[in-house]
Amino acid sequence: MKPWTERIVKLTPFLVIIMVSIPSFVSGAKFPNAIEKTFVIRGPAADSVARLLGLTHNVSLRLSKADAWAVYLLKKQDTAIEEFDYENAPPCYNKVEYISDKVSSLILYPYWLDLGTRLPEPKVGCYTFGSPLLTEKIKQDDPWMKILHRLKADPAWNGSKDVSFFRCYPSEKITLCIEVYKCKNCDEASESTSHIVTFSIQLSRDQIEQKE
Repeated sequence: MKPWTERIVKLTPFLVIIMVSIPSFVSGAKFPNAIEKTFVIRGPAADSVARLLGLTHNVSLRLSKADAWAVYLLKKQDTAIEEFDYENAPPCYNKVEYISDKVSSLILYPYWLDLGTRLPEPKVGCYTFGSPLLTEKIKQDDPWMKILHRLKADPAWNGSKDVSFFRCYPSEKITLCIEVYKCKNCDEASESTSHIVTFSIQLSRDQIEQKE
């Protein structure tokens, strides 16, 4: 496993905990900042991701409440707020656009968590967004649920592991990784297993050095 892949694997449990419980600010801890950014996966990688997710055009994906609140803070620029109003976080959506052409493109935008700004263990050059907690109560035609069902049908799915699915797609100077995390007893109204789907982007070392 490549070093940058190891970093992506290790980054998410911290975020998964936050996505399924009310984030709290403790000494030395900081939730990552939201940013507006567009990432483009091109060529065979774009086609592979589209096939995996069953994309034929565009899809809007509602962000987790924690992600949505981070976006709200980005827009409001109110640093006086000391804790998440988790239940009242305004809804927020990301778009994934697939363009099939001689050189296909998969475009993901506009909101990401910049993991270089989180504490502890900042991850420079890594960005992520994730789904709400996906439970049996969510309608099966929900875009996230459709993606989850597709991933469950993939041979790489392993429902016995906490990371039930993990796959990366290198494209030029960035890599897109798709992960699914299993969460038991996270939904107080149901004893069934829930899942969270995350999309992560890792910049190449060259891209990181250029930013610096």
